[in-house]
Amino acid sequence: MDNLPIRIFVALQMCCSGDDCCSAPGQTQKEIDNLADAVKNSAPRSQLEMHEIRDAKVVDKFPAAAQLFKKYAYNALPIVMAGNDIVSYGISDREFIINSINKFKKE
Repeated sequence: MDNLPIRIFVALQMCCSGDDCCSAPGQTQKEIDNLADAVKNSAPRSQLEMHEIRDAKVVDKFPAAAQLFKKYAYNALPIVMAGNDIVSYGISDREFIINSINKFKKE
């Protein structure tokens, strides 16, 4: 289980005020980068895939993520998958996401 790809789907980043950028649900690029770093540190043997959603075609390759995105749109983001299974969605809290990934890896 340790080497499952971890996929994180986030919204397309747009420039906001100041030097930071944010997406539709308000997640800044810095928060996304910090989440990616935390996942890399938590699951170093897993391949991390970051998917920026410009349109629904990005998630269509992943049926579980596509179903969530079609139902909740940008409120589902970030969607975090381990392999083809949903680990977390709609929650940006890094600690929660890392705990969810670790819990999934133990199952």
